[in-house]
Amino acid sequence: MTILSQHSVLTVFQQAEPLQIITGLETATRYRIVDKSGEPILFAYEDSGFMSRQFLAGRRPMMINVVDREGTQVLKQPV
Repeated sequence: MTILSQHSVLTVFQQAEPLQIITGLETATRYRIVDKSGEPILFAYEDSGFMSRQFLAGRRPMMINVVDREGTQVLKQPV
């Protein structure tokens, strides 16, 4: 990824989902990837099924999608 080579420091923050906090149900995970000044450069989100999130938790199959600030997909990776 060319965009990553332009930055010496990156930090990944998991974004809290209010529904998950209130109900305890597993929701699709989202992340914000920022540079050293805290400016968001990429966003990542999980693509997985509701049932697998509830019953398989951390062992669930999923796809991670990474998009830039304009919403253009830069990576799609199975995990």
